[in-house]
Amino acid sequence: MKPFPHLDEVSLLPYVSIHQMLSLAELERRVLELESENSQLRIEIERLGILFAKDGVDEAGGMVFAEAQLPQREYALRSMLDNMPAMIGYWDKNLRNRFSNKAYSTWFGVSAEQLLGKHIRELLGDAMFQMNLPYIESALRGEPQKFERTIPAPSGSGVRYSLAEYLPDVVDGEVQGFFAQVSDITAFKLAESELRIAAIAFKSQEGISVTDAHGVILRVNPAFVTITGYLPEEVVGQTPRLLKSGRHDAVFYAAMWDGVRRTGSWQGEIWNRRKNGEISPEILTVTEVRDDAGLLTNYVATVIDISARKAAEEQIRNLAFYDTLTQLPNRRLLNDRLAQGMAISKRSGHFGALMFMDLDNFKPLNDMHGHEVGDLLLIEVARRISRCVREVDTVARFGGDEFVVVLSELDEDKIKSIVQARIVGEKIRVALAEPYLLVTRQDSAANGMIEHHCTTSIGIVLFINHEASAEDIIKWADMAMYEAKNGGRNLIQFYNAD
Repeated sequence: MKPFPHLDEVSLLPYVSIHQMLSLAELERRVLELESENSQLRIEIERLGILFAKDGVDEAGGMVFAEAQLPQREYALRSMLDNMPAMIGYWDKNLRNRFSNKAYSTWFGVSAEQLLGKHIRELLGDAMFQMNLPYIESALRGEPQKFERTIPAPSGSGVRYSLAEYLPDVVDGEVQGFFAQVSDITAFKLAESELRIAAIAFKSQEGISVTDAHGVILRVNPAFVTITGYLPEEVVGQTPRLLKSGRHDAVFYAAMWDGVRRTGSWQGEIWNRRKNGEISPEILTVTEVRDDAGLLTNYVATVIDISARKAAEEQIRNLAFYDTLTQLPNRRLLNDRLAQGMAISKRSGHFGALMFMDLDNFKPLNDMHGHEVGDLLLIEVARRISRCVREVDTVARFGGDEFVVVLSELDEDKIKSIVQARIVGEKIRVALAEPYLLVTRQDSAANGMIEHHCTTSIGIVLFINHEASAEDIIKWADMAMYEAKNGGRNLIQFYNAD
């Protein structure tokens, strides 16, 4: 029978070891040893009982021991009982002590001679005596008693846990007294408490996996199954490589295990692959488990799924840096991208360009059909502009019907860069001049269709080597755009500082 059967057995040996607790296997071994000791003690107690019997006779009617033999027998038994870790004592029916072993003396801080003849109340104190009195009375009625008790530690600080047995001493059907056997089970009770806490922790919301020293998975908890989608039988015997997403290279894993070896643990963000193929972000903690000799026995890994947190962070980032309607970078992100483009230009010696564009006849569409239709136009404009530039370039919505494009890495030659920028600008101008077919929602079952013609005026300014500030570059491109509008609209105009 397993000790502490009320605990759910979740095989927590490696996890428990992390917190310097007794392992379940060690606990079981100690309890079995205690039970063996108790059995031996009962045998010796039965022998000791003969010493206190008034009328011990054998089957022939003679005395069991000759008077001359009693001191030797008592000495032998005392020596044996003094070496027992449990407290052994004998109390007569008047509750006076007749015998106590060394463990009794050590625990209560009195010698066997001082204890001899004392009333059990004097030893235990009034409060403890009253708590034990029902068991004492039952023992004096010939009923063996077994119970647990919390008692003050000998030092006076804290408490100890004991397992007590009162065994009646019955001679010729009359109870002469009882033997008290008290075992200190503090270590077991503390281990039991720690194991219960560990069992609860193992069922926490953090995914937990336990491997051997070679990284082979031995067990996982329910949260691990929830996070990864793998059942225990699908991962036990495998290694954590089963969860690799492919997003991390060998350098990442080498640094992780180097941290574990140097400090005994590692924690960081990692992307793992679930059973269904989804890649999820997680906080991973890997901890070494070593035995009393310092030898590595296991690894314990805990994972926390941070997919929801990452999604929330991404949503906040989008709100902060992207236009909610067109999903293009907003003015804040534009400033950052322009600063990057200027830094690249200074480093490479190549020109960059900024285009500022404004739709020529956007307001009439809004006035006639409302903002919902105007929004459809802006979305389509964003899509067309994005198709006209490279991935390294930036398209941003500056505000309203104004858009900005940052071109990076043009040419070292200014004239060639002007030509390149004009080609891109012309491509955008032509694309935006194409008719727009805007599908609108109607109250009726059929959707409406609006055809709209819209052109754009574009102002362009070149920049290189941080010759101007980002604010000046945007301002100059805006001035060039207004020149294009004043020149008849649907035009491209370069800024000229002269």
